[in-house]
Amino acid sequence: MPDVWWNGYDNATCKDPTYARKFRGTNTDFFAPFVKKTDILEGYVDDICRSVNFNYLEETTVKGIDTYRFVLDIDTSFNYDRPENCGYCYKQNHPLYGRNVNTSCLPTGLLDLVGCRGGGTTHLVVSMPQFFGSEKSVLRSFPRMKPEEDHQTTLDIEPTTGSILYANKRLQVNVAGGSYPGTVFRQVANVVYPIAWLNNSYLVDDKIVHDLKHDLINPRHTVMLVCYIAGVGFGALLALIGLFSLILRKVYQNTKSPSILVNDISDQPHEYHPQYTYNGDVSGQVTRRRPMQNSHEEWAT
Repeated sequence: MPDVWWNGYDNATCKDPTYARKFRGTNTDFFAPFVKKTDILEGYVDDICRSVNFNYLEETTVKGIDTYRFVLDIDTSFNYDRPENCGYCYKQNHPLYGRNVNTSCLPTGLLDLVGCRGGGTTHLVVSMPQFFGSEKSVLRSFPRMKPEEDHQTTLDIEPTTGSILYANKRLQVNVAGGSYPGTVFRQVANVVYPIAWLNNSYLVDDKIVHDLKHDLINPRHTVMLVCYIAGVGFGALLALIGLFSLILRKVYQNTKSPSILVNDISDQPHEYHPQYTYNGDVSGQVTRRRPMQNSHEEWAT
């Protein structure tokens, strides 16, 4: 970037002013493929003459296509407490927000554009609409401002291709002002005053949506469906094989059990009970026959 854009920094405190003049990332029309939620996207925004960071916010859907929504990160882009942002500071002509003249940066949430967009005595400052993300000293100057989440700059990105399907570039243009002794402005507070805020929107056209669905989304859904069906079918096949094996095992055990039972019975010792017979004697005596282990019979009366 041109050196004259960002050359108002304090040499005594700014250790690396070249960071402000580096072109980082893309021009925010597209990003690298396979975007992840954990990515920090970098892109150059022409309206504010600098590169900024975008962080993941949430999942969204644009015309039936799943997207990731990224928002401009004010904490890293418009925060001058971070050493890498010192190159974006300009020495102030007014003690804005009670800060020292010619020594201090603007509060967090404000970006000085005097280097690339300013001209003459106009001191332009940009912020998010309604001063969204700005520190309390800025918000207290305009208590009727109601910053909300909808005032952010957003990008809805199709993660596989890195294409932007829906975008809202929201910025508020302000002018720095203050008291001038001996004029009608002698009682004016030394703050930045909003002039207007802009919302430049982009929505992908139907032809690009059709091409994305035809060439990417639908084939991917088909592959996922085939994989799902194949996985379910393979799982069902394994379940049937397991069930069939269990049935065979049960049948085999049932056919084997009787022979085991017979063998167990035959191996047990026999219990002999005495047998009584009538010997035909008129005396009515009964003879008991007791079998012996040596197979000889002994008669007892």
